[in-house]
Amino acid sequence: AEAKGGALGGALVRGTLRVGDVLEVRPGAVTEQPRGPGPRRSFTCEPLGTIVQEIKSGEIALDCAAPGGLIALGTSLCPSQCANDVLQGSVVGLPGQVPPIWQALLLTELTYIQEEAPARTGSDEDSSDAEEAARAARRAAKAARARKVRAGDQLRLYAGAACVDATAVKVSGTRQKLELALHAPVCAGLETTVAIEKGSVDGFQLVAHARISQGDACEVRGAGGADPTPAAAEPDEPLEPPFP
Repeated sequence: AEAKGGALGGALVRGTLRVGDVLEVRPGAVTEQPRGPGPRRSFTCEPLGTIVQEIKSGEIALDCAAPGGLIALGTSLCPSQCANDVLQGSVVGLPGQVPPIWQALLLTELTYIQEEAPARTGSDEDSSDAEEAARAARRAAKAARARKVRAGDQLRLYAGAACVDATAVKVSGTRQKLELALHAPVCAGLETTVAIEKGSVDGFQLVAHARISQGDACEVRGAGGADPTPAAAEPDEPLEPPFP
């Protein structure tokens, strides 16, 4: 029987894919460099190159695919490279057109998720109900303070299909900015909206969302060549002038 390569599954966001297309898978093979002081980490990434050998939507074989619905790609990758969901959260596209790979991010438009206030009833004017409403307001205020992100907090970031842990480096509530040191590389475009969870003794809780403004890109080797990103900050420099 003819040997088959590894399979990739997901949703096509834009453009078209055809059998025979050459693709790049990011981040690909990742190597973490020795860590220095502080929370920042440094990675070297080698994207994987592959050829589309087959496209399927369910049981239907396709010659090409457009955005909408899920598709499966039969590729020339070694099956071991796709086993056990090791490529989960990766981004696949034409070489030179795949988003940057980041090891640190500056997020803007940081917006905290607010809990809904309890509905008022006709009895809210009674003193006992007013006291309960005041207690509920204090509990809500306490919960809102617990959701606030502070420097040093352990966070979990969701960008597209990727999920990566991170450490908050700097936070500005007034300017709605958050600088993160990622614990693993993430491939995402500028202006991508991300969801942010905050760690606690009870696990991680969704607390905010924001947009990717800029970042520190990983060193990229091999397939695809240099990363098509804006000039990245040096590893030990802030992503922009310090903010309060």
